[in-house]
Amino acid sequence: MRYLPAHITDESSFQKIQQEFSLLYPFLKIAFIDPFHRIKPSLKVGQVSSGEEIRIAAPNPLPAINMEGSHTVAQLVNEIRDQLGFSVIVQRRLGNLWIGTSLTSDWTLERQNREGEHITGIG
Repeated sequence: MRYLPAHITDESSFQKIQQEFSLLYPFLKIAFIDPFHRIKPSLKVGQVSSGEEIRIAAPNPLPAINMEGSHTVAQLVNEIRDQLGFSVIVQRRLGNLWIGTSLTSDWTLERQNREGEHITGIG
């Protein structure tokens, strides 16, 4: 099973989580959004700086986030929101662009990644 954090501690950065996610799903990426702008309100649309440490918002110890390929984007988004208190945007690669997955949030992470690979023509 794929869980995050596998190597993530309460001092890990959002960037580390994004990198771990990208290793599992190279045609997907996640961006953390702080709905309460607790960290840096100047960031675009409340986006969390990737260098910020997760311990600012997360409980200690960090909960494991299930990133199994059979989980849907909606399940991942909900779990991160419930466990870490942050909203997440999952995007799929489309050539040189990244597109939102909100219309296909019922697709599994594995399917999203496969579609990104197929559409991009890499792999």
